[in-house]
Amino acid sequence: MIIFGLNNRVDEATLSSDGAFATGLPLANLQSPLLAKTARTTSTAAFSITIDCGALPVRNIGAVCLAGHNLSRDAVVAISINNGGTVKAASGSLSPWPFLASDDPYYDAHNFSAAIVDTARIATMAPSLLWFAAANQSASKVVITIDDSTNAAGYIEIGRVFAGELSQPVRGEEWADASWGLVDFSQVQVSKRRVKFAYKYPVIRTVGINFKHLSQGEAIGGLKAAQRAAGLTGEVLVAKGIPAYTTIGAVSAPDSNWFAHAFLGNFTALDPLTNPYLDAYAMSINIEEVAA
Repeated sequence: MIIFGLNNRVDEATLSSDGAFATGLPLANLQSPLLAKTARTTSTAAFSITIDCGALPVRNIGAVCLAGHNLSRDAVVAISINNGGTVKAASGSLSPWPFLASDDPYYDAHNFSAAIVDTARIATMAPSLLWFAAANQSASKVVITIDDSTNAAGYIEIGRVFAGELSQPVRGEEWADASWGLVDFSQVQVSKRRVKFAYKYPVIRTVGINFKHLSQGEAIGGLKAAQRAAGLTGEVLVAKGIPAYTTIGAVSAPDSNWFAHAFLGNFTALDPLTNPYLDAYAMSINIEEVAA
């Protein structure tokens, strides 16, 4: 199954925190879509971030993301979706990183058991924590609590927060074609003496999905409405369904295979919606990962 997070509500919400943030890197930076424009705490003390939509009509929220973070493998994150003082959905204690899937070649090469990936593997991964509730909740507030007291950097840094609507087409990949890829924007040049040199840039993830059997609501009120709202610059979450979490120590984590297909991105094209059957719609979705 393919799952999306649509219609990020963070920019229209009020952000607050019980943590202290560095001068020049305030909490408000989380409302910038530029991952490099981070919010940074002044210490590694545990803190919470509240995304309050209370001044707005009650929103459907079922998808949350922390992107561009520096959280360590020992960090613990907890997310709750609330309506007023009532908790509608809660994540429990999450790891910001996955555990190593047993069919991952890295697993055998390093004689791992089921454990959170080590720091060497983390260095090769995009720092994005995605969490999806079981269903959308009518909510006015999202609270994210972070505890990473042993972070070697001496501070916690986050590039962007997403809190939006969950969308999971009933007929996902089994009625669609999906292509998961990578794009490297690095530039390699060759001198007249055949010496190569390069400008290295991030490698980002991409996905192209050709949905062949969407319901009217999924197509028009869901994906097409999200494309209209986001355009080519707004954000969307994409993943291969809601993961099966494994509890390791005190935290729950998805496996590394799911993590590799879960990211914050932008639409790269606004493809047309077609109506090949009287009761079904078809459209293509192309998403490219947001890079710092």
